[in-house]
Amino acid sequence: MDVVAWIIVGLIAGWLASQLLGPGRYGLLIDMVVGVLSAVIGGWLAAWLMGIDVIELDFASVAAAVFFAISVMVIFRAVAPGETSAV
Repeated sequence: MDVVAWIIVGLIAGWLASQLLGPGRYGLLIDMVVGVLSAVIGGWLAAWLMGIDVIELDFASVAAAVFFAISVMVIFRAVAPGETSAV
């Protein structure tokens, strides 16, 4: 998957994760950035673990990216300075 597709999947994943977890103190923009980073890392890990070269732009890729985005956001919100809401 090319970089633009990863960014699109990451933005979708960040938005969906933010909707599922509720807004954090840092807002939707940071959640979407975390989503992009999570999509790239999660996609790389999924491709490596499944032994395939490319993850397609499909439901499974978005679902994996959302899973990783939620995981990263929970960790980020738990350790971020000044965060007051518990996840």
